Amino acid sequence: MTDQPPLPKRIAWFAPWTWKRRWWVLSGLLLVVGYPLSLGPVFWVVERNVLPHPVAQALEYFYLPLLTLGYVSESLANLLHWYLAFFVTM
Repeated sequence: MTDQPPLPKRIAWFAPWTWKRRWWVLSGLLLVVGYPLSLGPVFWVVERNVLPHPVAQALEYFYLPLLTLGYVSESLANLLHWYLAFFVTM
């Protein structure tokens, strides 16, 4: 093995991570960001009756935790209403 210079401190914290750990972190971030953002397009498809009723009902249960947050907080309810209204008017 050749001697390599030490990594700068700002990169050194990330260097020992394996690709498996990086994959889990990136997947988690994608889930946290992608799950709420996917509600709008799914709402658009369901609103236009493109999907069969059982599939639309299953999607309602899939997004139930996110929709329940609208009942917990009025500001989140307003945000969800604004976001979904954007897709209804398309």
